[in-house]
Amino acid sequence: MKRGCNVVWILVLALAGCGKGKDSAPAPKPDYEAMAAAMDAADEERAARAHLTSSMTDEQILRAIGADPTMLKLKPAPDGYGGPSFRKTAYTNETTDIEISRSLDTGGLLVYKLMPVGQQNRWLVKGKAP
Repeated sequence: MKRGCNVVWILVLALAGCGKGKDSAPAPKPDYEAMAAAMDAADEERAARAHLTSSMTDEQILRAIGADPTMLKLKPAPDGYGGPSFRKTAYTNETTDIEISRSLDTGGLLVYKLMPVGQQNRWLVKGKAP
């Protein structure tokens, strides 16, 4: 009887494991560096289409990205990104917010159009490595 119980238990355990599917492979981790590089490439292409250069004045940049400088007013630039090695300016009106950051070290240019919602964009002109 004891031997028969052992065989039954072995069969029960074996059958219980049959219904289980294979463990699915863990989801691949996103490659954040590749994603950032792709975004930078798209932003550089957008800047090239707008004919942006780091030597342009703010007024020229605003016109190149489709903003009318006469309809915008200068506002205090936000603190943060880049620290003291960036010169930042910001422009606004009731419907538009635009930030322009220039790298003093490399000559790079970064332009953000933050408003209107749904029309946000970023333009990137890479500078020279220091």
